[in-house]
Amino acid sequence: MDFTNLVVITACPNQSEADLVSRSLIAEKLAACVQSSVITSRYRWRGKIEVKQEVRLLIKTKVSCFDELVRHIRESLSYENPEILGLPVLIGSEDYLSWINDETI
Repeated sequence: MDFTNLVVITACPNQSEADLVSRSLIAEKLAACVQSSVITSRYRWRGKIEVKQEVRLLIKTKVSCFDELVRHIRESLSYENPEILGLPVLIGSEDYLSWINDETI
């Protein structure tokens, strides 16, 4: 199936980094919308189980922006290995998907 839109998931270590990433992605037209929510993450890192409060970002964008968006997130976050997952949008409101395309480069 051919798709052009993505929801990209990432997590930030705090609200200030989440705000910075959100604002800059929208300003640079790499994202049409960024939603944030506070989460608790549990994961293994360097052999140790971690439990951290993070801010999850759901980023609405298109496939053609993904590589630049990844570069931008890696440069903006203090994480050594940030979560960056692109999930294809297979179906959605035609008006909303058109809006994403209009608002991104």
